[in-house]
Amino acid sequence: MAAAKRWLRKLLASSAQWHIGHDLLGDSIMKESRAPLLVAFALLLLPVLYVGSYLALVRPAGMLVVTIRVMGSSNRVATGSKTHYLLGGHAAEIIFLPLEFVDRQLRPAEWK
Repeated sequence: MAAAKRWLRKLLASSAQWHIGHDLLGDSIMKESRAPLLVAFALLLLPVLYVGSYLALVRPAGMLVVTIRVMGSSNRVATGSKTHYLLGGHAAEIIFLPLEFVDRQLRPAEWK
């Protein structure tokens, strides 16, 4: 009886060590990486953020931006320009140029 208990303990100990890194067929088990899922999520999120930020910043009717430059104590020059973006200035015009082109095709009445 004591020999059977020793044999059973030895079997269970070796079995526990075997199953830590292997499945029942003896193949090693590797944890799946979540990196491809995170990359795919980020790549799907980028276009949504691009279109969302465009829609948040664009004003098709345009806005008049007045810049006052002070040159000396009595010289002030005021210049006005029309822009279609709340923030970003010329950089926003370049970044959103493809979407603006599509937007002008889809909503021509808004851009007149």
